[in-house]
Amino acid sequence: MLDIACGGGDNINALKNWALRNQIDIQFFGLDLKEVCVDYTKARLGNEVTVYKMDFKDLENQDMQFDICTAALFAHHLFDEDLEYLLHIMYRKSNYGYVINDLHRNLIAYYSIKWLTYWFSKSYLVKNDACLSVARGFKKQELQTALQKVEVGKHQIYWRWAFRWLVVGFN
Repeated sequence: MLDIACGGGDNINALKNWALRNQIDIQFFGLDLKEVCVDYTKARLGNEVTVYKMDFKDLENQDMQFDICTAALFAHHLFDEDLEYLLHIMYRKSNYGYVINDLHRNLIAYYSIKWLTYWFSKSYLVKNDACLSVARGFKKQELQTALQKVEVGKHQIYWRWAFRWLVVGFN
């Protein structure tokens, strides 16, 4: 399983723990452009996970294939062409499918995060970036349009708690 833009490895760690509890043998891979994220994830998760310092766009030219590709809270950082390329890469590099978890853009989410960060965060960066991230999130139709443009096989889009979209694609 490959986690694209793995950051600090939180999702890999959660999935790894789930797999252990359920006695499922999964080999995990992470990919991130930032060296600090790669180093942190390697230090945190050790030899259990292979982590690559690489732009997701460079996967196209790599002789790598994964059963499942994931990307969590990454797609909203991309503009249209890069989002479409991410979808293309995830579809092409996965044997069985891909999963994307990202933000639902709407006023309730925007003002909720604005209020929550105002009251519970001391960091001006968190206060600013949280609202920007929600503003960069997606309407369902935007995701549907991107998925149709790229022709990435069968897929479903689900709404999940905390204003998230879950895109599940099948190869």
